[in-house]
Amino acid sequence: ADNLLKVDHATNRVGIGTPSPSNLLTLKADSTEETMLVLQNNSAVDIGSLSIHPSNGLVLSQSVAGSSVHVMTHDGNEDINLDSDGFIQIEVAGSELMRLNSTGVGIGTDDPFTKLHTKDTDWSTGSPYGVVQLIEGNNVIDNNWGHLVITDTTTANGNGGSISFATGTTSSLNPFASIKGEAEGTSFGGFAVYTRPTGGVSTKRLHINSDGSTLFNTTDIDLGYTNGTQGVVIRNDGVIQAARNETSVNNSVLYVNKLNGEEEAKVFLKKIS
Repeated sequence: ADNLLKVDHATNRVGIGTPSPSNLLTLKADSTEETMLVLQNNSAVDIGSLSIHPSNGLVLSQSVAGSSVHVMTHDGNEDINLDSDGFIQIEVAGSELMRLNSTGVGIGTDDPFTKLHTKDTDWSTGSPYGVVQLIEGNNVIDNNWGHLVITDTTTANGNGGSISFATGTTSSLNPFASIKGEAEGTSFGGFAVYTRPTGGVSTKRLHINSDGSTLFNTTDIDLGYTNGTQGVVIRNDGVIQAARNETSVNNSVLYVNKLNGEEEAKVFLKKIS
């Protein structure tokens, strides 16, 4: 019983639960999980507590339903709020900077639309000139890697990370163009550019294959030999094919640098039917 409270006058230390306090105030528990300190209001109602837990470590908790826990500076301008409504709020200089809720993390917004939602609609003629997100890095060792990597967990051919461009707010987003990585096998592939025409759907307009061949408005690298297709293909061997679909069975095809069994560049027009 003498060990429950120890006042060491020689060291000006107080121990609760220990006869040898190591600091000005030392609280020692009887187990690995215990409430160490309870805070009450003037009506003797428990407001919060400080506890220890074998898995969670030090726990500061609110005891009143509907109330929050705040960690703040003396003027409240810098504040971390663990709100009972289901979010964590961080304020800096008196304004909310970040909010975490069940949807995700919002920076500049208290209602994140995705796992990470960054919003800054302010703009001025000075720095940062409307920039919302900056990724700053240094050299990369392998050009397959960059300072930003967007991946697709589906590894089948044709899949890859994607970036879309849109107008509007989260309540009325209007995506109309995108850049999409397209795998052609394990660890190799190309990318494509999509746009959406008036009244239409997202359509592939540009595709650069893993071998460097570039296709415009077509997915057929040999469109010059296919009826009913049109577009432009710049192959990695220097051959350019431009085809126009005049009817469902006839193409006009322009070849540039087509080697027709001779060691010289050719430019000729071919009609296939």
